[in-house]
Amino acid sequence: MRVRRARWVQPVAFLALAVLAVGCASSEANGGKEAEGSVVARVGDTVITSAELDKEVSKRDAKAFQAYYDAKKRVLDQMINQRLIDAELERRGIEENELRTQVMGGVAPVTDEDVRAFYDQNQAQMGGRTYEQVAAQITNHLTNLRRQTVMNDFFADLKKKTGVEILIEPPRTEVKIAANDPRKGPEGAPITLVEFSDFQ
Repeated sequence: MRVRRARWVQPVAFLALAVLAVGCASSEANGGKEAEGSVVARVGDTVITSAELDKEVSKRDAKAFQAYYDAKKRVLDQMINQRLIDAELERRGIEENELRTQVMGGVAPVTDEDVRAFYDQNQAQMGGRTYEQVAAQITNHLTNLRRQTVMNDFFADLKKKTGVEILIEPPRTEVKIAANDPRKGPEGAPITLVEFSDFQ
């Protein structure tokens, strides 16, 4: 049975596409050499690896490096979800629309009591508008939240059953600690917390 490919992934932010496009173009321009030992440049008899480049970027422009990681992680999550959806469509032997209907069937409807409770709890943020003026907006807001919760639970269940392992490492900042810096705790602790203080 032919199963149509699912399209449950939201559009990627322009930044993510731009960052990844630059990376892909660079790799293709080098004939895919970056994949061979992660070498990104050759200088005479020496090489610069992808790991060395990432380390320098993280030190010189931590914000840009974090944005680069966030873009990769966001797209990776979308690719993982797409493959999970494709596998689930194949397993159930159904079309995308039918799967979406089945999943969204678990969304509990928003009642008038739910809307009223939300309004009462957040009345200070309503800008003086009455319940009748914002009831429809609150209903849409609560419905979207419940849909997102059901969707998150659905993907979490698929990941648990399938087995998903993410191997890319988040950015880390190295902080040099002098031997005479004040500290607490045992040497060789697996986690080091650094507190920055301004005494001026």
